[in-house]
Amino acid sequence: MVAAIRAMAARCFIPKLRHFLYRRSGLPIGDRTFVNMGLTVVDDYKNLVTIGSRVAVAPNVTLIASSDPNNSWLARIERLSKCQAIKLEDDCWIGAGAIIMPGVVVGEKAIVAAGAVVTKSIGPGEIHAGVPARRIGDIKDYIA
Repeated sequence: MVAAIRAMAARCFIPKLRHFLYRRSGLPIGDRTFVNMGLTVVDDYKNLVTIGSRVAVAPNVTLIASSDPNNSWLARIERLSKCQAIKLEDDCWIGAGAIIMPGVVVGEKAIVAAGAVVTKSIGPGEIHAGVPARRIGDIKDYIA
């Protein structure tokens, strides 16, 4: 049932309904957060992802909190499996098509560029881009 609700949310054209459906699926989302269409949350429905207040999530973002190789022989190699929480702190901005991997915290007022693959936590106010994502600046550099 949770999978169906998240699938509906990802494809919903109405922002307020999309927000409601994600919350109904158990995904904690803060106030005044905007989640665009196409958000994919991979957490095995264990509520490993937290999205803070006033966060902006662009289209087609993927949050992978639970990553394992499937039921093949690779699944028996424990170091290939990773299941850790992801936290998007208040006022951060996640660009279109970004992928955030297990165990990552995106700090308050941080920016993740479009298409970035984030494998390590991002500090408050930092700007990260690339594959893998690396720090390219600080939000303070752009505020007058």
